[in-house]
Amino acid sequence: MSREEAIRILATHPGVVEVLDASRPGEPDSEMLMLRLEDEQVIRIDPRLADPVRADEPEAARVARLHRAVDVVSASGDAGGMDLETVVPLVRSADYFVPQGQLAPAAVGWLTDFIGFGLAIDEPETLRIVPETELPGDRIAEYDIELQSRAIGNLRTMEEAMAFSEMGLGPDVLVLTAPPGNEAAWFADAAAMEELLGRLGERTGTAWAVIPARRNDIFLVNVATDRWGDLLDDLEEAALARDGIHPLPHVVANRRWQLSLPPRTSQLGRRLQRLRQRAEGRVYNVLKESVQQEYPHHVADYEDLYALDDELFSMAFVPEGVPGASIPLVDVIAFEHGHSVLDVPYAEVATQLPHLVMPHPGTHPPRVIIAHPSEEDYARLRGLTL
Repeated sequence: MSREEAIRILATHPGVVEVLDASRPGEPDSEMLMLRLEDEQVIRIDPRLADPVRADEPEAARVARLHRAVDVVSASGDAGGMDLETVVPLVRSADYFVPQGQLAPAAVGWLTDFIGFGLAIDEPETLRIVPETELPGDRIAEYDIELQSRAIGNLRTMEEAMAFSEMGLGPDVLVLTAPPGNEAAWFADAAAMEELLGRLGERTGTAWAVIPARRNDIFLVNVATDRWGDLLDDLEEAALARDGIHPLPHVVANRRWQLSLPPRTSQLGRRLQRLRQRAEGRVYNVLKESVQQEYPHHVADYEDLYALDDELFSMAFVPEGVPGASIPLVDVIAFEHGHSVLDVPYAEVATQLPHLVMPHPGTHPPRVIIAHPSEEDYARLRGLTL
């Protein structure tokens, strides 16, 4: 969808006096469109909101959706008394955003299944976190997208470029050094990070990855480095640290973050796989209590399962006597059946018995609900065991 098309739709809103296709002097250059309203308020809208949400979305529905976004943003720009014009990204582990009363931090997006996009006001002495209570209770997805764009634009204005330095492991392992105390904020800007990784790769002729280890430790790593052993010593501590995020190699594909791990067959791959399980298991198990408050049946832990060759898999246990079980996304599901436990690869359950598996809505990181198997299902599961 072109910017011109977004401008055309926005200009038809009855409260919009003018659509400006450029930032005003002193405003961050974030590719946002500026709208001047009848009440002289000036707001910013992401032109990508004009993209159809699905291929067959009717034109009238798309126009109504974009107009509704204008209404929400214009009505909520000063919600709760915080100056939301000055927000910057707050990149944190998924468990950071667990509901915790009035001070629950607001998550306005998800960068990965395990990393959330929050908001903060960068004040001289502290980062002031934006809680859910400072945002509209009935806000729509378009409003959150606008806040994300605003936060990234403010970050780019505050820090003209990503500053980084070596951390003592040579030129193949770099650490971002700004903004102080919130260096991980750059992880929210996948476009800028992708460009930086590309420049580093051109310089060395090898691929680079980003590791969001802690709130103020985000690493740029040449995947061909011979210093992985030393770096992993630090990452294994970050996986359990209070300020840890998700200390694993990530790359950008189609403006989205994804994990980039070597095969399990290599020594490095096995060690990174165990690190992944440690990091993901911690988050799943911290969030178990909040899931139990919403789900009336069994909520499974994320557990470890050692195979005969000492390879480590993730596992969730499903008792026989429950009508359903919410489980993390794991390698193996352990079904209790009589006096036996059937260890079945999750992928086999999902493909061979899909009627047993359904997404658990509203969970981050994602979980699935396993229905109670019939006797026929148990017979098929027995044939799929490890």
